[in-house]
Amino acid sequence: MALKIIGVIIILAIGAISIGLYMLGKQSARMSPVVGERDGQLLNCPDSPNCISSFAQTDDKKHYFAPIEMTENPIKKIKKWVQDEKYHIATVRKDYIYFQAKTFPFGFVDDVEFYYSADEQKLYVRSASRVGKSDLGKNKKRVQEVLESLQA
Repeated sequence: MALKIIGVIIILAIGAISIGLYMLGKQSARMSPVVGERDGQLLNCPDSPNCISSFAQTDDKKHYFAPIEMTENPIKKIKKWVQDEKYHIATVRKDYIYFQAKTFPFGFVDDVEFYYSADEQKLYVRSASRVGKSDLGKNKKRVQEVLESLQA
């Protein structure tokens, strides 16, 4: 009898956590994004560790992602990858792309941006989750997937 009660409690707890995460994912979809390129820079990351940026301080281990040297503008190739992955493209310019990526299974929305500086021949990145503290490394992994697609 005690094992049945414990089993029911565990199932209810898992269900409650799943519903809470689903609701948080829905909330993130309704939030306004905080994105954009201004004067050749992407916005800073918040304090939470669920963001990476090429404009973070180089000694900021939880946020810094080094810019990538590129002789050619990769924005068109990134756009193709985003379309293939079926993410939502919100903004595209010749030197900038911003898209929204939903994570499975709860639908958390991440804002992902790439900015290419032709003068510096560098690709800058910022990828941030809208809610929560941890993204379990998803923002960094997604950016690395995009960069790998550029080498194909």
